Amino acid sequence: MRDYDIKQIIDIIESNPTIRISKHSMDRWFERDIDLDYVEKCLNTLPVAIIKQNLNLFKLLYPHISKKLDIAIVIDINDYCEIEIVTIFESNLSYRVR
Repeated sequence: MRDYDIKQIIDIIESNPTIRISKHSMDRWFERDIDLDYVEKCLNTLPVAIIKQNLNLFKLLYPHISKKLDIAIVIDINDYCEIEIVTIFESNLSYRVR
């Protein structure tokens, strides 16, 4: 298992990688009523913040349509630079902006 750094994640996101969606994230999308088109649009841009959670697990933060929230997308990246969306949720903007 590779230990990715933030620079590598930015390069991978910019390279239009293969993106898979876990069953968990699909279930949560519908429960949390998050706009799928907006999430897709987010994934085609660089996040406003990247937080390393583990060796190959990262939380990407994007501005939400609502000015008081962020969209948090937790991704897992395998050794072939393929991205799997683990989960998506709304995050309070105050966690990022101080």
